[in-house]
Amino acid sequence: MFGWLRRSRVAQETPPAPQGRQVQDAAASAIIIPDQGPGLRVDSYGPGRFRIGGQTWNGPVIILPDRVIPWLPEKPDDPFSENALAPLLDVSPPPEVVIIGCGAVMRPLPGPLAQVFRSRGIALDSMATAAACRSYNILLAEDRFAAAALLPLPLATQNG
Repeated sequence: MFGWLRRSRVAQETPPAPQGRQVQDAAASAIIIPDQGPGLRVDSYGPGRFRIGGQTWNGPVIILPDRVIPWLPEKPDDPFSENALAPLLDVSPPPEVVIIGCGAVMRPLPGPLAQVFRSRGIALDSMATAAACRSYNILLAEDRFAAAALLPLPLATQNG
């Protein structure tokens, strides 16, 4: 029961801690300490960036089973187009599930986009990026064939 809780632990972080050690801090980023296994895992995420498989990526990314590529949405304010997500549709064989990280908060995906993925037998799920990173790592720990498209957290938050 609740075995998935042991598969991915999250801790607040300042700069990445050596050897996956947890570091407590009030910074607005997190390091994810997953179990070992196949696939490129999200090691950590923060405002404007991701650390995936030991490499830092700035901006939106698409994680495929064997590589990470920049995600270049045509319209930054509306990144969920079939063209922008084409690398996820071109994978052969197709992933079992695609996780979409929408940034700080979850946003519903356009119905036609979801239908394109469903027609190819790909489950599609959108959520906030923090949840997407954790979910993606859990899917990999379960040996599921997964891919992800992740928008980073915003660089600065405006109050008021």
